[in-house]
Amino acid sequence: MRKDLLDKIIHASWEAQLILITLAIFSVVSWAIMGSKFRLLRRAIAEIDMFMERFRKARDLEQIQEAARDMDVSPIGIMVSTAVREVHQLRKLIAARAADSGLGFDPTVMMRDNLLMSMERVISDRAAELRKYIVFLATCTTISPFLGLLGTVWGIMISFLDIATKGSANIAVVAPGIADALTTTVAGLFVAIPAVVGYNYLNSRVKMIVERCNNFALELAGIIYKSSLNL
Repeated sequence: MRKDLLDKIIHASWEAQLILITLAIFSVVSWAIMGSKFRLLRRAIAEIDMFMERFRKARDLEQIQEAARDMDVSPIGIMVSTAVREVHQLRKLIAARAADSGLGFDPTVMMRDNLLMSMERVISDRAAELRKYIVFLATCTTISPFLGLLGTVWGIMISFLDIATKGSANIAVVAPGIADALTTTVAGLFVAIPAVVGYNYLNSRVKMIVERCNNFALELAGIIYKSSLNL
């Protein structure tokens, strides 16, 4: 069966071969993206799991920063670094408030909000990096069936032209065009189905990472806000 399929591809019309080559390129690229992104997201989730285990045992911001050290795939490492930087600014503002009793705002509240916005920006930027190239899978999902359909229409059109040219509708006349039509249809589905599964799975993993990081950002901001009140 594999030999018959290979023979059909080799002896297909140049139009069908062009479509099949395009679909083959889409398939190779999409599988490469799915493989690399699967490993990357698995590592990011493992980093978050490891960090949250350490975070529950940490007693101060320094220990939290140490727990996030060398975590560069998930947003956690940059988030904690951002939090530490904001805390240093918070302490400066509290010192300024102590020196200027007429300061008309609460720096702890302002810095809590700034801390949340800074971490949200980190999460958004890192999520964009994690989603990079995943959109190509959506493109494959959309375009591949249409390329297969193009090959189908083209093959049927060739079959009708052969019937008109040779004045016969026997199987020997229409078989080449129908074979091209079916081959491109199958190839289009072969590319589109894994791509749509991969896109949905990877996109759900990124959403889960973003949700966990957002929850952590809220928790960390609350911890820092409460500790800043005692500074």
